[in-house]
Amino acid sequence: MASPSGEAAAIGAARAIRTRGLAGKVKMVGFDTSPTLQDELRNGVIDALVVQDPFKIGYLGIQTIMRKLSGETPQNIIHSPARVITAADLEDPEVRKLLNPDLSGI
Repeated sequence: MASPSGEAAAIGAARAIRTRGLAGKVKMVGFDTSPTLQDELRNGVIDALVVQDPFKIGYLGIQTIMRKLSGETPQNIIHSPARVITAADLEDPEVRKLLNPDLSGI
């Protein structure tokens, strides 16, 4: 699977910070998530990650399509808030569920 541009950019920025010995000296916030980015967050290279909920985005998309097919006029803008996650949040059950969703039922 191809990396989303936010993830690839964050990995590159984290790698540059780490290899130049700037972890803890330069503040970095990445967009998206992956095991690599979670490790960099845990290790203090990244200060925070802005993470979306792809399942919620998909749900809202299908809900919007169903409204349109039912003759309704869906909203022009539908918000699906992102969440800012720090290293301290990584053990929170809700954050773990967001970062590592159960895909067994798919």
